[in-house]
Amino acid sequence: MHALALLRETPWETRNLGVPSYAVANGFFEAPDFSGLAREMRELAARHSRLFVAARLSMGHLASVPELQQLGFYLVECTLAPTMALRKNPVLLEFEQNPSAFIPSRYQRDDLVFLTLSLPTPDWAQTLTAMSQSAFSGDRFHVDHQCPPAVADRRFAYWMGDLIADSKVRFDILQLKGKPIAFFARKENHQIVSGFAPDHAASGLGEFFWLSTCAADKAEGHTFVHSLISCNNLPSLNLCARCGYRFKETGYTFHFWENPPV
Repeated sequence: MHALALLRETPWETRNLGVPSYAVANGFFEAPDFSGLAREMRELAARHSRLFVAARLSMGHLASVPELQQLGFYLVECTLAPTMALRKNPVLLEFEQNPSAFIPSRYQRDDLVFLTLSLPTPDWAQTLTAMSQSAFSGDRFHVDHQCPPAVADRRFAYWMGDLIADSKVRFDILQLKGKPIAFFARKENHQIVSGFAPDHAASGLGEFFWLSTCAADKAEGHTFVHSLISCNNLPSLNLCARCGYRFKETGYTFHFWENPPV
């Protein structure tokens, strides 16, 4: 078998999915070689009984979509990259001056507590995992018709475990009357994932919590934060817009399976 030049191994996805997993190499779409890509995929398919390959394109490379589709790839997700300049965002400045203005009138300010954790204890890890399950119902593996829900759930559980074990990841928590109702995972200036407990998903506290996290990022010395959100996640996109994020870098994710898991 030739050394791979157009595909790169993704061992974390191999663990997550239980299938040998690869991604189209960074930079491939700058000068695509689809015959070479097809050859490498055939070699891998001959070597493995099952196979998964992901490809990510920017808007400038959409001309490559027909060739990807001919190889068996299909679209699973469009993404946007929300960004915020923390010192210039007028919504954040307003929040810092008067946080209570972002709390619905049915809540008391003293009932809300914002706290930040790193390396959560086992009890906190269980709480975070339970809250985060609602955040992944629309991710690219849960909407992939060839990925069984149990496999998508397992991938999510592994990912959350990785975040919880990473000493550089901070977990912001929102508590209501002592009960954790929301979390936000962030690493340096990357806002990774957030979610509300299912029974508080429509609490109206999204702006207060997200802006609290942005204020924490700012207090830690960051001037800019960024994230990546699936266009499937309309609540988060709408929340980003209300909080004053700007959207950049549209992206498109394609999946390929050879004998997907059942």
